Amino acid sequence: MIIRMVLDLIHHYLTSYVAFPCLRREEEEQDGVFILCLPEASAGERDKMQKCLKKAVAYAESHVDVQICIGIGNLVQGIPRVVQSVREAKRDADQENRNLLLGQEEERKNKKQILFSSKSMRRLSVLLSNGEEKETEVFFHELERMIGETELSDDEEKQIFYGIRSVLDGILKKEGKSDTELPGFEEKRNILEQLGKQQAAAIEICARMREKQEKVTTQRKHDVIAFIHQNFSDSNLCAAMVADRFGVTEKYVFQIVRDCTGKSLGDLIKEIRFAKAEKLLQESVDINKIPEQIGFNSLNTFYKAFKRNYGISPGQWRELSREGQIKGTAGGLTP
Repeated sequence: MIIRMVLDLIHHYLTSYVAFPCLRREEEEQDGVFILCLPEASAGERDKMQKCLKKAVAYAESHVDVQICIGIGNLVQGIPRVVQSVREAKRDADQENRNLLLGQEEERKNKKQILFSSKSMRRLSVLLSNGEEKETEVFFHELERMIGETELSDDEEKQIFYGIRSVLDGILKKEGKSDTELPGFEEKRNILEQLGKQQAAAIEICARMREKQEKVTTQRKHDVIAFIHQNFSDSNLCAAMVADRFGVTEKYVFQIVRDCTGKSLGDLIKEIRFAKAEKLLQESVDINKIPEQIGFNSLNTFYKAFKRNYGISPGQWRELSREGQIKGTAGGLTP
């Protein structure tokens, strides 16, 4: 049924796009023969005929999900040599089929190389270390799909299993969890079933790593905010300085400050500096000495910033504070 459909499609293409007669003959179950009656002037144009037939094959393959091999016999003159040409065409098609099978075998080898590649193992190691649970699940699903499409020997299945196990074991040892028991290889079990157990172990490792990272992140946030409070008097304090201290990006510093305080880094530093300025003013510290203690480069800069923030000068703020007319706010006047 399929071969007849394929031959119908090829015949339709040839008779529609070739300007000479085309005879069709069905042979064995998987074979079909077309005899093209070429003008005498085209008797030597084998290459052109091959291109034409390949287009016809492509047309057929676009309509039917099959792979088609073609062969072309020597172009002959006279009916007696047609049989010889058909035999040559079949041999040519058989050779193309062998080449196709060799190509498929090479593809299978490439798939195996991908399955066993160190690159794949490194990818799994990174996913586990980062606690990326969803991506780890995708990794195992891709591996299972590829195994389902590839014929593996017992040794190759073991190679995959122990390759993954070595990655899992390496992560656990690195985290000081070498006593954790991982699933062992079971000779009688299907490799996909055993991969399922390894996936469960991998997901558990991801959860541990994610929990550890969350603790590290929480501590880092605390350290960043503490660093800003401890170094507010440094006039060079900025996102770049904080980022360099903790080995993170400036963007991450801004994000930490926003997450922890709801303020921008600039607003947080200003708030801390003015809170200290208020305290020093209330303690009757010489106003000329206050700027250097809170991170301002000059008295003039301090005066301008203070008045912009409070609406009055530092001296006026001190007097009002002594009279009990204002309370320290680090953000403005409170009656």
